[in-house]
Amino acid sequence: MKNNCQAMLPAMPSTACAIACEACDLWTICRSSRPPVTRGAGRRDRRAGFAWQIPAAAYLFRAGRPARAVYGVRQGTLKTVRISPDGDERVVAFHLPGDVVGLDALSTGRHSGDVIALEPSALCELPLTRLHGWSAEMPELARSMLQLLSSAITEAWNRPELTRGAVWQRVEGFIGDLSARLEKRGLDGRHLWLSMSRADIASFLDLRIETISRTLRRLRDSDRIDVRGRRLVLQ
Repeated sequence: MKNNCQAMLPAMPSTACAIACEACDLWTICRSSRPPVTRGAGRRDRRAGFAWQIPAAAYLFRAGRPARAVYGVRQGTLKTVRISPDGDERVVAFHLPGDVVGLDALSTGRHSGDVIALEPSALCELPLTRLHGWSAEMPELARSMLQLLSSAITEAWNRPELTRGAVWQRVEGFIGDLSARLEKRGLDGRHLWLSMSRADIASFLDLRIETISRTLRRLRDSDRIDVRGRRLVLQ
């Protein structure tokens, strides 16, 4: 299922495409969490969640805050930042269109890291109060939640370890992972927009900023990529 940017959300300066609902990991939850007909209502709500936008550098939520929703990334890119016991800030994840954000808080009720938009982004919010209120009446919703959690764990296990190995392997693996994740959602995995800074990439891969820039130049000189600023094309 290719997405040719026809679903671009309005008034969004982001360069990323907006994915189709069916390409999002939250889709099975949204589809199965349509609320039952209430007295006097006479009809069902068409969608369980609602979409909204946040600007670049805005916090979706902060570490330690109570969880109130899970979010499907519809468009844009976000990052998760955690603070180590020693006080060091570390980028631990990048969230692309189709990813679900906020699952980390389901066990404790509080978020374990800060999630920050790297560019103007659109998200679908599914409040936890709705999920809790409907779960008793809709067993298929509980099954969908378990499926989502299982898929998230499996994907985390299968994702390549990018903080070990030779420098070029980490950087090339990072690019390949971004490409594969976009392709999975029906987006263009060959022409990439690196919304994250070189510093963010260095933090994520446990490398120095200078090392990231030098390795990207070497990959470009070897005709494996074409990179100009934040635009990157796989050759």
